[in-house]
Amino acid sequence: MIKAQKDVFKQELPEKINPLINQTKHYILPTKKLLIYTGLILAGFCLGLLTIFFYTQVQATNYHIYCLKENLAALDMETQELSGKIARLSSLENVEAVATTRLGMVPADNSNVLLVRVPVEKKESTAVKKESLPPKTTKLNHKQTRNWLIQAFVNLVNRT
Repeated sequence: MIKAQKDVFKQELPEKINPLINQTKHYILPTKKLLIYTGLILAGFCLGLLTIFFYTQVQATNYHIYCLKENLAALDMETQELSGKIARLSSLENVEAVATTRLGMVPADNSNVLLVRVPVEKKESTAVKKESLPPKTTKLNHKQTRNWLIQAFVNLVNRT
């Protein structure tokens, strides 16, 4: 019994076991998976940067459009002011006042008016003009008839 008691006291205290929190498990990924995950993370980052870049470009373009619209509105107002100024300056009363004061003109006197009759010549029809052309010009017309569109335009212009 003495021996049994000696064995009992011979036992030592158990060693302290490190808590699980302090122990880190190292997971080692295969190189192929590590490259795939790294590539996906970089692709996501680049995609985010590209999205930010495009949104910035859209905002810059919108600001430019806004500035151009403001300039257009200012030019429209200036155009309306100038149109009103032209209307005021070209009115008959204003033209008459400028002519009499600045240019020294006098109003017309109805007693000094002379009417002249001018004989009006009738315009010949296009058929008569074609017949009266010399032979050299008919060859030019023959060359022009090759393109029916040009000939139609020439006929349209000759009507007036």
